[in-house]
Amino acid sequence: MNMKVSVKERVLLVMGGWAQQFDNPPDWLPDVSTQDGMLHVGGKPVCAAAEIQAVSCDVEALFIDTEEARYSVAIVWPFDGRPSFGDVSCHEWPTEAAV
Repeated sequence: MNMKVSVKERVLLVMGGWAQQFDNPPDWLPDVSTQDGMLHVGGKPVCAAAEIQAVSCDVEALFIDTEEARYSVAIVWPFDGRPSFGDVSCHEWPTEAAV
């Protein structure tokens, strides 16, 4: 049986793990969608959904890896209030010519 997990589901699973690292995790369902083939996080376009190879996070950012780049989406969580997604940045992987 082929159980393909959608990009949106992958991001939501990773963000669920993000919340569980805290003693008092936030009650937050991140705004994640795919529109016109693009992954949108917090209402901001990140990259083509079909190009996503891996999704991970640390305390301050969600990471979306493609073959050509790593996209970082800042996670903003004020002391009081709900978390949200901040700026999106792109870091291209070094090419063989640049190494």
